[in-house]
Amino acid sequence: MDFKLNISQKLSQSLRISPQLKHAIYLLQLSRQDLTREVEKQLLENPLLEEDRETSKNNEEIVDTNANTDEESFLLNDYDQPSISKSSSSNDMPSYEAIVSNPKTLKDYVLEQIRLTDLTEINKSLVEYLIGDLDSSGYLRLPASEICKKLNINEKECIEGIEFIQTLEPAGIGARTLEECLLLQLERLGLRQSIEGRLISQHSKLLESRDFQKIAKLENIEIGKVIEALKVIQKLTPNPCSEYSNNETQYIVPDVYVYKHEDEFVISLNEEGLPKLRLSSYYVDILEGQKSKNGVDKKYLSERLKSASWIIKSIYQRQKTLFKVSESILKFQKDFFELGVKHLKPLSLKDVATDIQMHESTVSRITSNKFMDTPRGIFELKFFFTNSFSSGNGDEVSSNSVKEKIKDIVISEDKLNPISDQAIVDTLKAEGITIARRTVSKYRKELGISTAAKRKKNFSLSKL
Repeated sequence: MDFKLNISQKLSQSLRISPQLKHAIYLLQLSRQDLTREVEKQLLENPLLEEDRETSKNNEEIVDTNANTDEESFLLNDYDQPSISKSSSSNDMPSYEAIVSNPKTLKDYVLEQIRLTDLTEINKSLVEYLIGDLDSSGYLRLPASEICKKLNINEKECIEGIEFIQTLEPAGIGARTLEECLLLQLERLGLRQSIEGRLISQHSKLLESRDFQKIAKLENIEIGKVIEALKVIQKLTPNPCSEYSNNETQYIVPDVYVYKHEDEFVISLNEEGLPKLRLSSYYVDILEGQKSKNGVDKKYLSERLKSASWIIKSIYQRQKTLFKVSESILKFQKDFFELGVKHLKPLSLKDVATDIQMHESTVSRITSNKFMDTPRGIFELKFFFTNSFSSGNGDEVSSNSVKEKIKDIVISEDKLNPISDQAIVDTLKAEGITIARRTVSKYRKELGISTAAKRKKNFSLSKL
């Protein structure tokens, strides 16, 4: 075999991103809190940066003397500076304690009780595992057989662990079904073996159908006693751990405000608490020769000056980009701001990118982890980008507006005869919206809505 060495030339193109540009792109996708931490970090690390409590014209001139390079133009488009201001006073914002408070979770509360017990290490490990499987309502949904298989224990050990959890507070915790949850609460009241207990354990079907007369006959008691027992049951709760549910209201500090002034919507960026940066005039004077300082490494200061200027530009451009994207969202989704979620229109990242002449990836980054305060509530910017479905009149509707319609259909349904997914499909079709049943099922799950059968059962039992 004949081997030869050859020298050849090859022309190719490749995209190289400098560390500065990478950092600028990184700043785009940061949340408001993360951006504040990043700014504080830069203030500590770069002596050429300092917090500017009052805009310095001289400082702006220094920064602007550094012309954009080609790589900067990839990200930093030449836009007019938006009007950036707060739309509300600090009194309108949630208190600091409300924003940073860390309420006790259900798991924290239960673990505190376990620490006061004398469980062995083995039993304690089992109980802690079971606690980790509790849902937000305090129910243990995992079958005992599956727990045994996962932990390689016998059923007796598993049942003992579950029964131990059921002795903890609040009453009803560790239940595997709604009936068991109610019975556990009755047990704390000393009524497990009473007529109330039998109504739940033996006559739940008759209770659902409200056949009190038959219950009275089977129990050989008067109907009045059945009604009295029912009143006791109605005081029980199907969700004993709601106080520790993670679904509680969370305070979000918005990045953008949209509010109506007279007949126009106004966009304003929230810069409350975000440190303003400027170059240190002290070190700039040293570099420009206006001050002499022995032992100062001017090369180091020059590098820090370039880095500081870039950071100031990047943050400024981030805010401009956020404003432009918000402005475009407002333009495309004006019906939402006027009329609500049902009037959301299909919108893609590409639509906004084309509108403001930016790259689609930049729009994707700037809309990540950002929130907008609107007259309709606070929404993540990603919320406004939705898929489309065709309607009967040739228009398109967004997936979020379809979800809203599904929610309204379920809310208005007959609770004793809940509507099925296929019936929802038919209802939407009658409104001119064509959608597959599996899509309705997917959206229903995303909305946290149970199946028709479960909704009927839960409603019936909640009326006990």
